[in-house]
Amino acid sequence: MDSFQLKQVEKKMPSEELKTRMLNTFMDAFNNGNLAALDGICAPNMLDHSTAPAPGQPNDLEGFKKRVNGHRVGIPDLHFSIMNMIIEGDLLAFQ
Repeated sequence: MDSFQLKQVEKKMPSEELKTRMLNTFMDAFNNGNLAALDGICAPNMLDHSTAPAPGQPNDLEGFKKRVNGHRVGIPDLHFSIMNMIIEGDLLAFQ
């Protein structure tokens, strides 16, 4: 399970609309390589609580982008999917 801190503006959206936006943004970043899309939803000072950071990799937004890019470069035909998503306040967790 990965978890992230959302930008302040995102917290004001209705829950289902927010989940749809988060899902679309993560799929765009993970599957299409549009890492800049993450800037629109992740807090600039977010902490990445991912289960697979590289040794010495920072756990901030830029470190998260590097991790996503590393997956894409290492396994070009890899396809990500999100099975479960929970949003509570300004925190997002997905599996």
